[in-house]
Amino acid sequence: MPELAFEVQGRGPGLVLVHGTGSTPAGTWGPCIAELAASHTVVLPYLPGSGNSVLPDGAELDMGEIAAQIADVATEAGLENFAIAGASLGGPIAVKVAAMFPERVSHVVSVCGFARPRTGLRLRQEIYRSVLPLGADAVGRLLLLFGLTEEAAAQMPEEMLQGMIGQIGSAPTPGTRQQIALTLATDVEADLALVEAPALVIAGIHDNFVDPVHSREMAAGIKGARLLELDGGHGLMFEKSAEVSGAINELIRSAD
Repeated sequence: MPELAFEVQGRGPGLVLVHGTGSTPAGTWGPCIAELAASHTVVLPYLPGSGNSVLPDGAELDMGEIAAQIADVATEAGLENFAIAGASLGGPIAVKVAAMFPERVSHVVSVCGFARPRTGLRLRQEIYRSVLPLGADAVGRLLLLFGLTEEAAAQMPEEMLQGMIGQIGSAPTPGTRQQIALTLATDVEADLALVEAPALVIAGIHDNFVDPVHSREMAAGIKGARLLELDGGHGLMFEKSAEVSGAINELIRSAD
């Protein structure tokens, strides 16, 4: 099983941040990284096919194997115990890590995540996959459509909007297809009941990609989980970074 590439920022209690499909830690977590690194040792693994993390030869991605790889990354970064937060596809991965390594995970957070892809998410992922061969412009427009709320898009100057289309469209990583396949195959519903750590589930009430009903299902399945719904879309880590970072810090402080 190949090792995952990772980066480390900050000092303090350990916090692993897991990114989403076809992305990178910075591409998913944005300003939250610096905000959380102000008080934590933030470990940023790259999923297989992102950054310098290689894809397994001739094999589909496996959620359990990735969870074990992330636990290994935490060990390599010097963390015996750690909190873990995942966004989008990172949400169910964080749940899997917490279920597999309850003795090591102190807190778990899902942001715009899901336990299994309901029909709408499945169809959006399939559209995402079908658009990949069309190039950066088409991919950028699709991901902005899914990621931005109507209000955020309307307030964005046209020059900035076009710049984001180009930036986001060129962002999908070599492992995007395999990560989409992993998203479509995800089912951690049985793992929700195995999570022992204090849990926070954050949803964007205007999320056009992962409907907030996914987060409500996750929160209902994790004993004692807190559900926080913010006024934003799938890009909560950029739209509402202070609120997301603050809620994660609050969970860790209050549970401690």
